[in-house]
Parts: sequence; structure tokens; C-alpha cells
Amino acid sequence: MPTRRSLLRRLKLRTVLVVALLLSGIIPLGISSVRLIVQSYKVLRNTEQDNLTGEAKSLSQEIDSHLVAARRQLEQLGEGILVAPGPPQPAARLSEPWVAERLKSFQRGNPDVMDLRVLDPEGAGLGRSGLSREAEIAMNTAFEAARDRKAPAYRLVAAGLQAVLAVPVPVGAREPALIVEAQLRFPPLQKVSRNVAHQGVDVSLLDNQGKILWSTGGSKLGPQALRSLIEHPMAQTSEFKLGKQEIFVQASPIPETAWMLVVQKPVSQAFADVNRMIFNAALSTVLLIALSLFFSYLAARWVSRPIQRLAETTHEIAAGKFGGSVEMQGLTFELADLAEDFNRMSGQVAGYVQQLRQAASANRDLFIGLLRALVAAVDAKDPYTRGHSERVAAFSRTIGRYLQLPEEVQHKVWIGALLHDVGKIGVEDRILRKDGVLAPEE
Repeated sequence: MPTRRSLLRRLKLRTVLVVALLLSGIIPLGISSVRLIVQSYKVLRNTEQDNLTGEAKSLSQEIDSHLVAARRQLEQLGEGILVAPGPPQPAARLSEPWVAERLKSFQRGNPDVMDLRVLDPEGAGLGRSGLSREAEIAMNTAFEAARDRKAPAYRLVAAGLQAVLAVPVPVGAREPALIVEAQLRFPPLQKVSRNVAHQGVDVSLLDNQGKILWSTGGSKLGPQALRSLIEHPMAQTSEFKLGKQEIFVQASPIPETAWMLVVQKPVSQAFADVNRMIFNAALSTVLLIALSLFFSYLAARWVSRPIQRLAETTHEIAAGKFGGSVEMQGLTFELADLAEDFNRMSGQVAGYVQQLRQAASANRDLFIGLLRALVAAVDAKDPYTRGHSERVAAFSRTIGRYLQLPEEVQHKVWIGALLHDVGKIGVEDRILRKDGVLAPEE
């Protein structure tokens, strides 16, 4: 198993520089991106809650103002009928011709008024017939509620785009003398249907029992949660979790009707901009990392190439290949000085090595000359075997080459074979050249 030291030695300087430069860019970029995303998420969350709160309050105030204005107009119409000269009984007064003309004039001056009628507490009076069944039912129930409770009554018809108002008009503090009813177009809800629903926001109107009177897309909250909103109104937007879905909910009261306007928006829809921002930030981060990687590679290559060449040249010198040099082109700062000094040192080492090689060659030639002189001296003492040592040395080298011995070993074998008869120098000539058999002492 390789040790940590061996693993570190295997790492290339270029790789280390690329990783170091890349991390020096990625880490700050990653930290800043994460902090920016987290901070933006919090800011947008608070902003979205504030916007939803303001939107709910604005819509509820607009609806309340519209209903208050309509109620006051109907009250003024009824009071005008009562205070005008005429019979004291409401039924007889409503039979006067000028009353019908006043109602027509009122409708002409109020384009949102689709139908108008003025009744006494018994239900007799002026008003158009031929209403839709839904509108007829709404006006009848509103009439009964206004008469019994002695307070304005409100109903929604035509999918919430129209409203029915029944306003009791008393004489002094007594029982209502007239009930003025109107079927009106409801511009606030028409505006909501056009401009709010397509933004992913669901808007609902609840009565004081938590029942949905009107909604753009149906409430995601259950009946119990809706009743809780009526009982415990919220000052700020709250977050509800419905299974795996989270939604922002803001409820704003409508004082005129005791209704509640509930605005709901899925958190995922609210944070769609954040998701896009995160995607764009991630894409930008990836591109910046790619650029950092590219420029880090170029910088590391520029810095590490001379050092790598220096290391390779050093290995060549260690292996006996002297004279190598580092290319000076493109080098600056300390690397240029280092390369210049290394090239000078390498040149000097190469010169010294050449001198040593020349001296070793001279010594070798001198040594070979000495050997040949010794062999010549041996041959001079024994002319009968002249040339024998040279031939044995030649045969020995041939055999060593055939056996594929190293060149150095072949040379040593040649020297040994050349000197195998050198001992004859110490033998007397009378013994070497004696023709007969040698004596035991010889």
C-alpha cells in the first residue's frame, strides 16, 4: 500500500497549482453565492408576506368602500322618498308618480345599478319583475334579513360578479318604513378575477360563519381552518402546511358586511422568482468555475512548465546524460534567474564530465598499452608461443559476446585472457627454452 509520502511525490506541480487556484476561486464564490441566495430567500419571503398582507388589505378596503358607497346612495334615495311631501303611509307614498321617476333617474345616474326596487315592510312597492331566479331569491332573502335585523343585508349573485343590497330606511328611531334594494355590478371582484387569479393567487370571500361566498379558484383550506380565520383574524400573513404543499394565507375583514377576504398563494409560486434566481446563480457559478478552471490551467502550465523541464533535466543529469538545459523563452522573474543558473551549472558539469571522460580514455589507452607491453615482454622470452596471448584474448572476447555478457565483463575477460601467461616473465630463459624434459627442481 503506497504511503502518503509516495502519493504526494506522484502529484504533479501543475495539478497542485490548478487545484489551489481553482479552490481559491471556488470557495469564495461558493460562500458568497450561498449567502446571497439565503439572504435573498429571507428578504423575498418577508417581502412576499408583506405584499400579500398589503394586497389583502387593499382588496378588502376597496370592497368595503364600494359597498359603503352603494349603501349610502340607497339610504339617501330612501330618505329622499320619505322626506318629500306626500302621504304619510309608505305604501301610499310609493304609489306617487314622482317616485317611479326618481328611481329611473337614480338608475340612469348609476350605471352599475342593474335593478332597483323600493318596498314597504310588507313587501309592497315599486320594482321590476322578470329577474333571474338566482337574483330573485337573493333579493327576497336580503329583503327579509334587512327587515328583521333592521340592518343592511348583502348577497352575491352571478358567481360573485354582482351584489344585492337591501337597506332599511327608518323614520327616526322607529321600525323601517322602507326597504331599498339594488342589484349591482361588483367591479372589485371583477377586477380581482381579471388581475389577481392569473398570478397564482386565490381570493375568497367568507361570511361570518366561514362559508365561502365567492372564490377565484376554491380555497385550499378546509372548513375548520376557514372558521378559525373568522374567529381569530390575522394581523400578518401566516404560513399553512397542507400535506406536502405550503401556502401563504392572509385574511382581511370587510367591516361593512362582517365578511372576510382570504388571500392564498402557494409558497412554491411565491418563490418562483427565487428558484429562477437560484438557477441563474448556479448557472453563473458553473460558468465562472469553468473559466476559473481554464485560466487556472493556463497559469499552472505557464508556471510549472519550466520547473517540470528543470526536474526532467535534473533526472537526465542524474542518469548520466549531461549538458541538458532549460528553455529560457517565456520565463520571467525568479524562474528566469533559476533557469539561467541551472543552464550555467549544467554546462559546467558537462564540461567537467567531458574532461573526466577524456582523462579516463587516456588512462585506458595507457593501461592497454602497458598490458600490451607486458604481453610483448612475455612473447620476447618465449618466441615459440609468440601471439598466443593475443589470440586467447580474442577468442575469449568472442565467447563472452556470444554468451551476451555485459560489455564491461567482456572487457575484463579480455584483460584476464591477455595476461594469463604473464607469469612467464619470472621464469628463467633456460627453463622456458630447454629442449629436453624438465628436471624435478626445474
